[in-house]
Amino acid sequence: VFADQEEENFRTEFRTYGTELLDSSISTAHNIFAMIESMSFVISSYALSTNATWPFVTIPNYAYRGSHLLELSGAKYVGLSTLVTLEHRPKWENYSVANQGWLNDPLPPSLLSDQSQYGGRRDRVLKQA
Repeated sequence: VFADQEEENFRTEFRTYGTELLDSSISTAHNIFAMIESMSFVISSYALSTNATWPFVTIPNYAYRGSHLLELSGAKYVGLSTLVTLEHRPKWENYSVANQGWLNDPLPPSLLSDQSQYGGRRDRVLKQA
């Protein structure tokens, strides 16, 4: 009888903790997707407000915006990968060369700290870009 009660207590606690873990995981996933969605709204809004068309959009201060998302989401990498069709490739190559000044933009301190995944090295941050 005691063993049966102990097993039932174990099952009840297991279900309780399992449910809490699942609820927490679902909440975290929803928050991360909300952050990504917010970032996509920022990017789309910038493109619309500057009358830019894809893929010819360069987001100012992207390193700061991305680092915030990186930190809050716990992700290892946040990036923007632009799909360029063959039709747009020559124009894109010219655009990307003319608009590469962002490579010299200051990086957020959170990415350059010794505690970051990049060990405080700018070259490691840019290598991931």
